[in-house]
Amino acid sequence: MTPRFKAFIVVFESLIFTVGFLFGVAIRFVDVPLFEHEHLMAKALSMTAIIQFCLQYNGLYDFRGAHVGRSPFVRFLAALLLANIALALLYWLFPDLTVGRGVAFLAMGFDLVAVGLWRFAIARYIQSRPLRRVLILGDGELALELAGMVRAHEPVGFRFVGFLAPETSETVDEHRIGHYGDLTETVRQTQTDLVVVAIPDRRGAMPVAELLDLKFSGVEVMEGVDLYELFTEKIYVKGLKPSWMIFGDGFRKTEANKFTKRCLDVGASLFGVLVAGIPMLITALLVKLTSPGPAIYAQERVGEFGKIFTLYKFRSMRMDSEAAGPQMAKDRDPRVTRFGNFIRTTRLDELPQLFNVLRGDMSLVGPRPERPFFVVKLQREIPFFRQRLFAKPGVTGLAQVKFRYAENPEDHLEKLQYDLAYIKNMNLLYDVQIILETVKVMLFRQGSR
Repeated sequence: MTPRFKAFIVVFESLIFTVGFLFGVAIRFVDVPLFEHEHLMAKALSMTAIIQFCLQYNGLYDFRGAHVGRSPFVRFLAALLLANIALALLYWLFPDLTVGRGVAFLAMGFDLVAVGLWRFAIARYIQSRPLRRVLILGDGELALELAGMVRAHEPVGFRFVGFLAPETSETVDEHRIGHYGDLTETVRQTQTDLVVVAIPDRRGAMPVAELLDLKFSGVEVMEGVDLYELFTEKIYVKGLKPSWMIFGDGFRKTEANKFTKRCLDVGASLFGVLVAGIPMLITALLVKLTSPGPAIYAQERVGEFGKIFTLYKFRSMRMDSEAAGPQMAKDRDPRVTRFGNFIRTTRLDELPQLFNVLRGDMSLVGPRPERPFFVVKLQREIPFFRQRLFAKPGVTGLAQVKFRYAENPEDHLEKLQYDLAYIKNMNLLYDVQIILETVKVMLFRQGSR
């Protein structure tokens, strides 16, 4: 499922929750005109935001079967229960937003029925689509990974036919059913709907004429990198051709997108500073009390287009942490203080970067900014690492909610695959989805190390 389709589901369900609240108010107070109720939209939006967060936390927007042990209905009920607890806390903190039990009961009932029908319609839509029989061209690392992914996605409409290897291939695999020269006949015999091209070296090897004939006869032909992104939300970097990024979809920066992203950055950062002001003061005090040195740590980082800026964060390491020179952060890093470990796993150490966002050095969502020393090093070791510098760095990002701290070049390669996928599909709704995932990490320490 593409990020755009998931974002559409999030927005549509947010509309359902807002309408559900208005429905509850209209039924409960039938004699009072709807929009004469005090703080009506603030109450509606706060309830919608909390329910959305609870759905995210319970995995209701993970459509790849990560929660096979619990049915979506059970997870939705758990999300509504959690939402009620969170709303009770919200109403205790902000009494003006309080909603009566009758309104809440009617709204939650509406949400349960409406979202249940909506999710049933989505499931039927996915199941009703014709089974896509997939044939893979290639026998390299990407081809073998894709073969496993297609087999894992059979419940959502894929069927793996097998793969074709070059004549000189020595790969032994039960799913290898022929060579490139057998392409047309194999497609006919297996009734293949989708041919995936995952050939690492295509010079003189790719059956171009046969692929053209198949394309014009109605068989879908797809790049292996595209299918990999569809399944993993990552872009396969190893062996990636620059032409795929130059001529492919995505990687567009329009003035409208930049304007809406900046509006979200400024608005959400101001809100974050107001809400997190006291927690930030407490965090700064505890950093000072638990280890010698300043509470705020300033460090040079590489920003958009390679511009150097000063990043601020709460100090989580000892003052002598780099006595031997620059070092990459590690999982369970021995240089991290006891309290520093807590603020790193909850992402509280990143809160001062809200001021970097307000200054325009950073965005709320984007690739994490690296230090100049490591940028030079990683550009030499990792292909396309330089391309992530063409996006404004973020306080959080897709790589941050999907992967751990990068300890070595292999980890940085993995995070780069997420960063490039984010840059390719960057839009306002995608940012909101990543921010919701980040809040989940901060509150429940899920996905963080």
